[in-house]
Amino acid sequence: MPLSRTAEVTQVDLSRLVLLLKRLDIADMGQCKFLDRPAPEALMQALEDLDYLAALDDDGNLSEVGIIMSELPLEPPLAKALIASCEFDCVSELLTIAAMLTDNEDEAWCRSHHFSQAALRLAGVIRAELLELMQRIELPVSPPAFGCQDNSTNIKRALISGFFLKVAHDVDGSGNYLLLTHRHVAQLHSSSSYCSRHPCPHPPAWVIYHDFTVSHDNCIRTVSHIHPQM
Repeated sequence: MPLSRTAEVTQVDLSRLVLLLKRLDIADMGQCKFLDRPAPEALMQALEDLDYLAALDDDGNLSEVGIIMSELPLEPPLAKALIASCEFDCVSELLTIAAMLTDNEDEAWCRSHHFSQAALRLAGVIRAELLELMQRIELPVSPPAFGCQDNSTNIKRALISGFFLKVAHDVDGSGNYLLLTHRHVAQLHSSSSYCSRHPCPHPPAWVIYHDFTVSHDNCIRTVSHIHPQM
């Protein structure tokens, strides 16, 4: 008899699922009848992450920010970053970033360094849907500010607002990054633009990352250089 595949709900980050259950007013998730019950510690970690993102109030219910996050079809850190972009006047830029990170097909595009027309088209559709959602819930949408002073810094500040749990520090100056939340050590993925430049630049001291892959050589992907002062 072939081995059954492990259910995804028992392996992945559950913060988006928990956010949805909270929005549906399902308070006691321990009583939910999952087909494959996730580990209790995974549910607790999801609640803790949502609390860090200010998505929960003191009673464990959705906060105002959490309600807005639940309206956006994004992973919670990305939803929080998009909300924060309203404060930093870089909504247009974050919409594009969110669309590209949500479109799974762009990973293959990035790996092969070729443009994928289908992936870009899908990202455009996702971006338009996110913009429509933001307008519907009356979030302020700033115009593009490419090339303006501090634009890049503001984009990174918005991303940090959502991904501060995914910060890594180069502990020895040679590209060995300590993930501050998980306490693992990882390297930049070989497809990273930092690794493909010639000559290869000195690794950035601090980064935020989107993906962490556990393998024989742990690696982080989709990273951005940041400064602690941000």
